[in-house]
Formats: sequence, C-alpha cells, structure tokens
Amino acid sequence: TSGVEGLAITGNAVFGNAAGDFVGNTAALEFVTVTGTTTFNAGNGAGAVNTVRTTGIQTYTGAVTLGAATTITSDSIPGTPAIDGATPGNDVTFTSTINGANSLAINTAGTTSLNGAIGGTTPLTSLTTDAVGTTSIGAGTINLNGSTGTFNDAVLLTTANLTITEAGTGNVTFAAALDSAAGNFTLTVNTTGGGNTIFGGAVGSGAVAGSVVGLGSVTTDAAGSTAINCGVVKTTGAQTYNDTGTIGAGGAGVTTLTSTG
Repeated sequence: TSGVEGLAITGNAVFGNAAGDFVGNTAALEFVTVTGTTTFNAGNGAGAVNTVRTTGIQTYTGAVTLGAATTITSDSIPGTPAIDGATPGNDVTFTSTINGANSLAINTAGTTSLNGAIGGTTPLTSLTTDAVGTTSIGAGTINLNGSTGTFNDAVLLTTANLTITEAGTGNVTFAAALDSAAGNFTLTVNTTGGGNTIFGGAVGSGAVAGSVVGLGSVTTDAAGSTAINCGVVKTTGAQTYNDTGTIGAGGAGVTTLTSTG
C-alpha cells in the first residue's frame, strides 16, 4: 500500500501476510491510525526499509503484536502543510501494550509516545529510536531479550516509574538527555544478561521540554556494567549502581552525581 492519502482503521488491523507486504514503503501515506489491535507481520526485510511509513502521524490505540522485525517511520518536516488539509504532524503514538519476539525501530522527528507496557507478555528482541525528536515513556516496564535497547533521542518519563530489563546480552543505551516530568519518576535498569547500561546525555538536568530537575532515583542491577558518559546525573532520591562502572568515557570531563534527597 502506498500513496498520498491517509489510512484510518476503525477496529483491528493486520499489516502483511507475506514478507513484501508493506505500507507506504515506496510512497509514504499521509497518516495511519488504528483504533483496535495491530499486528505487524510484514517485517522490514525483502529490500524494504519501512514496515509502515507516513509523512504524518501514526497512532496505534490497541495492543500491538510484532510478528516480524518492524520499522515505523514518520518522516515529514514539522510545520509543513499536510496533504488534503489534514492536521500536520509526525508523532508516533502507541497507547497500549507492545509484545513480540522481534525488533521495533521507530524513526520520527516528532514525539514517540510509548504509553503501555512493552514486552510484558513476550519480550522484544530490540527497541530503537532515532536521534531526532523525543521519546515520551509512560509505560512502567520495558522487557527485552536480545540485542539492544537504544534511545538515540531525548527521553522523558511522563507518568510512571520505569523499569527496563534486558535479559539478553545487549546494552541499554540513553544516548541523549533523560528527564522526568513532574513527579520525579524513577529509573531502574536490569541488564541480567550481562550487558551495559550507558548514559550518553545528561540525566535529570531538566533539559527536555516538559521536564523538572531530577529523576526520583536511578538504580542498576549487579549484572553487566554502567557507563556514565555524561556530565550530570541528578536525582531527588538515591542513586544505586550495583554493577561495575566507568565515568567520563564519553569525554564528558568532570562528572557530577547529585542527589537532593
């Protein structure tokens, strides 16, 4: 499926029953919205870059199942006129849960909203966001069992404390700023498979739009290691790094760990 029109589905959606069944890979759709559950079966193989590609918003209201490796892309430019007079925008929103033993990559210059538990029933093999835009996490848990969990853009914890568990050998990486909205939500990272927890941007500095200064707390488990490659980690509560760690490997110079609790 491709073209300059949008696709609004009332009810459940299954995208793809064969390897080459993609949505907007050749010519992006204007938008995609699904009110019910969504299953992605097409994957991003067979020479395709995108499972679903739009120039505007993508909104998945019901539970999502990854039946294959999945890449979601919204590559419009914020502020540009939308096609056919529709509301412009390039946010990608997952309102409910996401499960499936496959990878999920999300590319957008807007906001990626993850509002339901991820991998609660079946852990994902990886979760990746691109370097532009912002990721808004309202989910309380993200469970992975594979190669990596990488947030290349700024991350904001919006409505709940977050626990990320990577049971595979992969790393959990926050490449840019990591902040909390009002409520000073906490972060716990468990790399039970021996991977690394990597902080590449300031943590709790209040740099992300809509944030306050300080996460509630930061905790890592005993497995793996933690690399603090940023200049600042600020919390209102405890910072507990139970694994081995390195500080300043990213050229941050002086690193300041601050707890105001």
